Amino acid sequence: MDNPSLIVNISAATHRGYVRRLNEDAILAGDWIGCGESISHAFTRVADDSGFLLAVADGLGGHRAGEVASRFVVGELLRRGKPFDFTREDSLFVLLREIDADLRGQAVSMPLLQGMGSTLVAAYIAASGLTIANIGDSRAYLFDDRNGLRQVSLDHVPRSVIYEGQRKEGPRTTHAITQAFGGSVSRHSPLRPHILRLPPPPHELTLLLCSDGLSDLIGHDQIANALASTQVGADDLVRGALDAGGIDNVSAIVARFQMARHGASRR
Repeated sequence: MDNPSLIVNISAATHRGYVRRLNEDAILAGDWIGCGESISHAFTRVADDSGFLLAVADGLGGHRAGEVASRFVVGELLRRGKPFDFTREDSLFVLLREIDADLRGQAVSMPLLQGMGSTLVAAYIAASGLTIANIGDSRAYLFDDRNGLRQVSLDHVPRSVIYEGQRKEGPRTTHAITQAFGGSVSRHSPLRPHILRLPPPPHELTLLLCSDGLSDLIGHDQIANALASTQVGADDLVRGALDAGGIDNVSAIVARFQMARHGASRR
């Protein structure tokens, strides 16, 4: 009897863009953290019971030390995630709120860091399925030939710019968000991440995690057309955003899932 294995081909890339002085994005792919002017990484994993993490964090523009905040968030996910059960939604809530509290604590104790904050979109990939979480406006998309491209994250933006049930085309008129790690020290409301649990994909599937530096510059149809080609990776999507002006930091992680079958008796 054959047992299926979930093989995941992953590419990750981040770039400062052509306008911003610093890259305030940070990305996590397995045990690898990417940040800085321009960096990329690619690898293949077999999803097992222990699972692994992918994440894109976007430091809040217009605030101090956005690059510190985003690197702190992905670094803490990696550090705390080793023994953590990301399949339990209640535990994931607690973990994300603890990271938020620690980030805010750093800002309180160090005046130069006050106001720093970050968005996050993350995916935990295991044999049991996918757990996708987001805070802010960094996004997660799924693509397959049957259903096309669909956004599975929830934009935490003011009600006036929510477009429920509609495709977003072009940049938003405002970049205000209602949820973020850190940010104003006067914020008292608890973090409320959006969390989605999905079973293992029954067929080939592509996951895209990205900062708004990509989703604001590359339209829905352009993203769908890119992901339809198995030859397109994170570098290609980042390059598309740069070709469209590169007015923001831009980061992307592309994970392509495929099922492989092997004999149960094989060692």
